[in-house]
Amino acid sequence: MSWSLKLLGKKEVVAVEAAKRFATGFTYLSGVEAELKDAAASTVEKALSGFTGGQAVEVDCGGSANRSGDEKAGNLVSSQHFWTKITPLWGFIE
Repeated sequence: MSWSLKLLGKKEVVAVEAAKRFATGFTYLSGVEAELKDAAASTVEKALSGFTGGQAVEVDCGGSANRSGDEKAGNLVSSQHFWTKITPLWGFIE
């Protein structure tokens, strides 16, 4: 499974939209994937609270799970790719 979220705008608007999408989107995730999505939601919320009001930001986060091999044969390999990046944007023109 994979998921991603990318938002760009003023921190207040981005924070509200991110919270809404984390709460209502990605319902197909389960297990570790859902836990990582929840961790991203918490990280984004905390990080954005530290930005100055009106600051333009970019939020880019997501993840994917991969499985290969054969579980019955005992060689199933699972891995997770996960990222959360929050970047201040300078020189943003409205």
